Amino acid sequence: IIKWNEGFLDTDFSVKTNIKKYYLKPDEYFRTTEPKTAIFLHHTAGGPNPYNVVDGWERDTRGRIGTAYVVGGINPKTLDDTHDGEVLECFNPLTGYAWHLGIGDRPLHRNSIGIEMCNYGWLTKDSTSRYKTYVNSLVDPSQVVYLQKPFRGYQFYQRYTDAQLVAVRQLIIDLGKQTGIDITLGLQKRLKALKDPYKAFDYDPSIGDLSTGLYLHTNVSKPNRWGNYEKFDCWPQDELVDMIKTL
Repeated sequence: IIKWNEGFLDTDFSVKTNIKKYYLKPDEYFRTTEPKTAIFLHHTAGGPNPYNVVDGWERDTRGRIGTAYVVGGINPKTLDDTHDGEVLECFNPLTGYAWHLGIGDRPLHRNSIGIEMCNYGWLTKDSTSRYKTYVNSLVDPSQVVYLQKPFRGYQFYQRYTDAQLVAVRQLIIDLGKQTGIDITLGLQKRLKALKDPYKAFDYDPSIGDLSTGLYLHTNVSKPNRWGNYEKFDCWPQDELVDMIKTL
């Protein structure tokens, strides 16, 4: 179990800490000279291999969609941890950006840095008590988190791994130092004010183009006109909540 003690990690496992450059092709992201003002956390809604995520962005026809970083995870069925905590840099986060928020060509989009964790997100439980992803692949029970109450309509989610959270925490701290972004603003401040992670992790209509700090994709993803959500990254796993609180 991961523990955060006064902002420092208290655990006994090793973590892959080297950031590997695995850049997208030049026509798969944009260049910018504008300063970075915010950091957004995401999950991929997919498998554990970060290289596959970047390769998928290269192959798709959706345009310049992606994030500056992708952090590998555990295969939720086989428990293969080859890529767990492995960090790929997809382009220079200080001079580039790609579409990652779904909010259009706005300053907040251009001036924010995206970090993806490889994770399927919400899960379902079938009649034989097997856990499945939205693509019907099986998930080992050890990789399932049962929330106290549903978040955006779902109560089962794939666990963000300890190695991922350690890597993401270090990325956030380093990026905050490089850019001058105050990482205690945004989500951490919202967690302390609301005292309810489920509310803090949900849509925040007050976030605008001048907002600065650390946020989640869910913070800028509101329900559609039918009341349904399209984005679930990121959800309030206890270890993620605690990590953000101790930044």
